[in-house]
Amino acid sequence: MKMRKFFASILLCLGALFSFAQPQSASLVIQADQHEMFWIFVNNVLQNNDPSEAVFVNNLTTGVYSISVTMNNPSQTSMTTQIQTHEGKNYYSVSFDPYNNRITLRCVDQDVQMANSMVGSFMQMTAQMNAMYEADVNRPVGQPDPHHPQGAPVPTPAPGMAPPPPAPAGPMPCNDHDFHEIKMLIANETFEDKKLTIAKQATQAEWLTVDQLAEIAMLFDFENTKLEYLKFAYDYCFDPNKYYKLNKVFEFSYSIEELNDYIQSRRR
Repeated sequence: MKMRKFFASILLCLGALFSFAQPQSASLVIQADQHEMFWIFVNNVLQNNDPSEAVFVNNLTTGVYSISVTMNNPSQTSMTTQIQTHEGKNYYSVSFDPYNNRITLRCVDQDVQMANSMVGSFMQMTAQMNAMYEADVNRPVGQPDPHHPQGAPVPTPAPGMAPPPPAPAGPMPCNDHDFHEIKMLIANETFEDKKLTIAKQATQAEWLTVDQLAEIAMLFDFENTKLEYLKFAYDYCFDPNKYYKLNKVFEFSYSIEELNDYIQSRRR
């Protein structure tokens, strides 16, 4: 059973390189760094009924997704974040820090490119292991195993795994305390490019409302920086249907028109 899971996890991580994605289609491969077992929710939909150290999600499209990770540990530690998928395969690793009870989800697209030459042999080996496993599963308990040299009885299967956890609560906007810290970090920077870098990092990490985005935009000195930031923030906004409220941060009408054109292009 352990050997089968080992090869199955390798197949999930490596075999995805050979699928044929249609234009604008995307899929997600998530692998544990240290063989931790976990559940994955995509937009609050559970993707694996049993905890696993590797999960492959297909039939996605390019865009922003809410990803929740729940560890298979006594406290069922969870985290929720959002990712921007690109066309084709999107590779991520999950790591869990037991001392701080913290989960990290990291993009590792570049790390898997060296594995192309290994896929064929692992696919063949996994198919063989699957065939042997299916034969074992379908054989009545206690019947001799033909693959065992002495024909020893098959042991009684272990009890089933714990049921999957309930879906985590949906994403919530950044709380006042964290948002105040974000604003202070940006405001304390002298240079405009440094402010913009911090603002983008915070926007990717938190769900910010339109009102919060407006407060951040007002921390920039230049109109073009405000425009660049608000274009970037659109895909990460908690309530993008209210983006029209951001017109108030601009001094010039052409900036409002350019932002509106950008939003329309993202909705097509």
